[in-house]
Amino acid sequence: ITNEGDSDIIFDIKLTSIKTTMVSTNNLVYTLTKDNEVSDTMELPLNDKIITQNITITPNQTMTFILNVKYNGVIENGLSYEYSANISIEQKNNKTNLLE
Repeated sequence: ITNEGDSDIIFDIKLTSIKTTMVSTNNLVYTLTKDNEVSDTMELPLNDKIITQNITITPNQTMTFILNVKYNGVIENGLSYEYSANISIEQKNNKTNLLE
């Protein structure tokens, strides 16, 4: 994410529009890496959720985020699990600059 504007932008990263055939995500976990700093391992949510919040990006700054997902369980023969979600960047302050 790059702030090409002239003022700070505060934003959240959310997982939205989650669709899954799973009843639980105990074994479906993720980490979020921001500029080489890795978060703790957390379960992927079953419903829309903010996964990091109140991030401030200054003018001309670039931040890199990597979402790593891992399944730690066992899939029985004949079964399949599906999980999909959108990643949304939600600006929190009302500046005229936009994140794309």
